[in-house]
Amino acid sequence: MRHRSSCWILVMPIISLLLITNPTLSIDPECYMTVPEVARYFGYPSEVHLVRTEDDYILEIHRIPHGRLQEGVASEKRPLVFLQHGILSDGFDWTPNLPNQSADPLQRYRVYFLQDRAFPLKY
Repeated sequence: MRHRSSCWILVMPIISLLLITNPTLSIDPECYMTVPEVARYFGYPSEVHLVRTEDDYILEIHRIPHGRLQEGVASEKRPLVFLQHGILSDGFDWTPNLPNQSADPLQRYRVYFLQDRAFPLKY
């Protein structure tokens, strides 16, 4: 019985390694993109703004001015939506779904994502 359990100790890491390094597993291309890159990838316009606070921190804000394929809508007056991520995450939390998997609130709102991994200007 002891031989059988020691065999699994050797076999399981090998199986795990084969599953992890399997070249047939596909990785979504947006896994390595920033929020603005993901927005552009799915057809949304996007902007990046750097904002300096009074205490010399620089914040990065991502803006999606309007929905997909809606030219000229950015100048219309629409309500503002400001999306803030949690303390252990980033703005990518707001972009996990494909466009056809969620409602398109961008048609009715101006959307801003705050990336608040801020750093002081002196660093």
